Amino acid sequence: TEMTAQENSSSPSTAPVSPTLKPGHRYLSVIAHVSGENAQRLEEWKQKTTGIPVDSMSTHVTVYVAELDDFLLDTVCSPRFSEDLGASRLEARWGSVQSFRPVTEVDYLDLEAGKAEFEWIHRKLVQMLGTGAAPFPYVPHVTLGYGLSEEQVANAREVFDALPAEQRTFSVDYLHCYSYDGQNWEEIGVLPLS
Repeated sequence: TEMTAQENSSSPSTAPVSPTLKPGHRYLSVIAHVSGENAQRLEEWKQKTTGIPVDSMSTHVTVYVAELDDFLLDTVCSPRFSEDLGASRLEARWGSVQSFRPVTEVDYLDLEAGKAEFEWIHRKLVQMLGTGAAPFPYVPHVTLGYGLSEEQVANAREVFDALPAEQRTFSVDYLHCYSYDGQNWEEIGVLPLS
């Protein structure tokens, strides 16, 4: 029933707890949105599985996260930032369902194309902005869910592992920069890739 899905999504025990984002801090998050039909398929699956409404959902690859200060804000909002980054547009394709367990209860789609490019952009952002906030080595991925049951993970494997390559491919022409204060995500910049 709809009621239970809503109760579940708002109860603190099932709310996603990020190992990176600490309450009361502001963060810069640089992400690449997965868009188009392929993202829609993913979002519909997530909605069916988790009950989270599609419009409050972001399907993306995180490229960089750091605690936000004035230096970072000025840097990413500078008109030269995109040029200095020098990243190119890329075609990415997700691969199979993987998990970060037991470290954190996140199940995700790994990238079988675009991984090296995302890693390169991440390294470049670390050079330009400093070491990020994530306590783990960087692994580009598309999150499926947090704290999913074994049945949900098995279902994700059935749905996503069987898709033909063209239904798992997405283009990344822009990166988006957001500021996050523990409650709200606010877009602070768009970086066109050349």
